[in-house]
Amino acid sequence: MSALSRNPDFGPAAPVGNRHRRPSPRGIQDESISPQEEELFPLRRWDGIGASLGALTKDIAVQFGDEEQIHQMSEECCCQEEVPSWTEAPPELMEIIMGYLSAKDIGSCAQTCKNWKQLLDLDSVWKGVFARDFEVSSRPRMRVIQNDKKFVSWREEYKRLWCEVPAIQVQLIRDHRDEVLHVSFSNDGSMFATCSKDDFVKCWDAQAFPVRRRFQENMKEHGWKYTQWSAFNSSNTLLLVSGVHFGPISTSGELFVFNLEDGFTVQCKVRNKPYDIFGSWLDDQHLFSGNLHWTGAMESCCSLWINTASQHLESERVGVMRRAYKFQNVNGSSLRTLVVARPYGPDDETVLLVFSTGSLTFIPHQIGIKKLKQSEIPFPGAPAHRTLQEALAEHEQQLLEAAAGGQVPDIQYDSIDHILDLDAQIIGLSLSPDQRYLFANCRRWPENAVIADPFQPPPISSEIEIRCFDLQTMEQVPHTYRAHRAYTPSEECFFIFVGVSEDYVASGAENSKGYIWDRKHNITLSSLTHQSVVNCVAFNPADQQQLVTVSDDYTIRVWFSRSKCRQMGLTYVGQKACGVNKSVQCRMDRLETKLETDFLPFFLPDGAFAEEV
Repeated sequence: MSALSRNPDFGPAAPVGNRHRRPSPRGIQDESISPQEEELFPLRRWDGIGASLGALTKDIAVQFGDEEQIHQMSEECCCQEEVPSWTEAPPELMEIIMGYLSAKDIGSCAQTCKNWKQLLDLDSVWKGVFARDFEVSSRPRMRVIQNDKKFVSWREEYKRLWCEVPAIQVQLIRDHRDEVLHVSFSNDGSMFATCSKDDFVKCWDAQAFPVRRRFQENMKEHGWKYTQWSAFNSSNTLLLVSGVHFGPISTSGELFVFNLEDGFTVQCKVRNKPYDIFGSWLDDQHLFSGNLHWTGAMESCCSLWINTASQHLESERVGVMRRAYKFQNVNGSSLRTLVVARPYGPDDETVLLVFSTGSLTFIPHQIGIKKLKQSEIPFPGAPAHRTLQEALAEHEQQLLEAAAGGQVPDIQYDSIDHILDLDAQIIGLSLSPDQRYLFANCRRWPENAVIADPFQPPPISSEIEIRCFDLQTMEQVPHTYRAHRAYTPSEECFFIFVGVSEDYVASGAENSKGYIWDRKHNITLSSLTHQSVVNCVAFNPADQQQLVTVSDDYTIRVWFSRSKCRQMGLTYVGQKACGVNKSVQCRMDRLETKLETDFLPFFLPDGAFAEEV
């Protein structure tokens, strides 16, 4: 309710924004306008405004700090013998009063007359409303927002953060039969894939609405315990899927590559250990996998292999995989969550291997970065000098020599060029669309924590924070995004994945919600409700006004922005769209509820009323 409508001194006046007109007092006419104009412009009378201004003065003065000036303006208004209409109020005073209204009431007021429309288009009004509604109280933060190169006006910035954020649930899919762990989009935004503990990987048509399933594969038939992660290649023709093998204490995983142009057929199968390396595309036709073997009680070697995405052999001497890099792990740690980044652009020679690791405990608390040159990457495919049988025979000979007292050569490890120490447990990594920035979901350790036993890591905070790093400078960006929480202890393996678009950052959480922040201004914009842990969120790369979340509640939820809902003719109440038909190929809840919308009228085309659009 607005400040004007809730003041008792206004008597029976209609709420601000009400399209029904209050009749003028009998016998009183404003001679400056015609009866037709009087009917068009409501709230023109100053009935009772003199007494109300006195009540408002003190509250306004507290906020703006100039009680004498405001009191003088109100006295000038109230001492006039005739105050014919609202339109003749001093603009300075009206600007202050309008700043007390909600954004929806401001939009309604802007439709009453041209004078109010011009007044409410002032950026000074929207600056105050923006600061209040998005809780930006710091003047330096306001200056940073205003100095952004994409900034147009405070009104347009409010419109972007209100109408273009995907916060309206338009589809609820119940097609998985267990916890859904991951979701990823194709680069053109036409498809997305989901992975679940029900052992299925499913591919969905994101261009259709409602979303429909295109492909699925039951990985239990291949000996998998569950599917955990997926990624599309750059040409959107192949899908890389990572999963976990059966076994009570197994750390082994496997990677499959599915052909999306040939009926979801398997064309590559690669071992992957430990399973939480996940794997990563190196380019359109090559992918990374991992292998781990112990070299001591607390030390191990993690090898990264480059594999071709198609393993149809024409000759036994043509390699389809090749060991490329070896990294040493200490104190029970291992390499996890591998990401390939090209921070200087796709045509630059620089390629970065980014991964989580550790040196103090087995819990990942550091980010390792290996800098490569594209021309020096040891791709497989060149004629091999030896067959697999020949390599095994050579290995057997080395074992015999070692048993006879011969010297076993030391392992030659690759160096890590940069280490970013977070002093926190890393639970998710993601790149920005341009691959320049790395976003890390992490849970802090206590300050100055001391680790005496690598297998007894410090307690971790229940508050999750997203930290951002510039991969060109290797420096942390000042923004830290907070609001989400997690409760799983550090000894248990878990991941909360981050989603990043051009303007927004999103993450799941263990408090049954996903969260969206404005990426540049670090403003929490919306929470996305589920019934259990939200494991992963993903923006559509081709349209950041579409978002998909997956959860332990077995559901996939599709979210649109208010603007996208309006474009598609969807009506919604709260955070749920109404009247969406059920999908043919999967079960989807029909959201039956009262039809209404909160699309703000001041974001309609200039000069148009709501019923005219």
